[in-house]
Amino acid sequence: EELPPAGDEEEVPPEEDAPPDDEEPPPEDAPEPEEAEEGAEDELEVEDHLKDAVEGNLRLKRLLSREHGDQASGKRQKLGDAGGDEPRPIAQAKVKQLLLKWNMQTDMVVKHVLDHLSFEELRFIAESNYVPDRYNQRKSPSELVAQYVP
Repeated sequence: EELPPAGDEEEVPPEEDAPPDDEEPPPEDAPEPEEAEEGAEDELEVEDHLKDAVEGNLRLKRLLSREHGDQASGKRQKLGDAGGDEPRPIAQAKVKQLLLKWNMQTDMVVKHVLDHLSFEELRFIAESNYVPDRYNQRKSPSELVAQYVP
């Protein structure tokens, strides 16, 4: 706290290396750290409030990056999936038999309706000697077939 004499410029007191008075650290008893802690708590509450949105955003980014990277293999899975679109050979033969019996081999809508029936439903139609009315004025043969199935 002593200032050096004006003639001694060689000696630099350690106080000159200290920050200027404007940048002095606050005293320990100052209320500023408490306010800073309250602000940090508010930020945490905001983070908790937005946490779900941020997690959803990150999950979406990961999903999109995974799809983008595995685009070719994903397509192979869809094409190779034998669960839904692949016709069963016995059911396909029964569909072909019914279309031949009804003389509707070219009616793709009736074929579509029959393709999506279970084997038991196809067997029920074949054993019942049902034939859809081609000349019904209100409903098409495919609608009649779909309506006939229990």
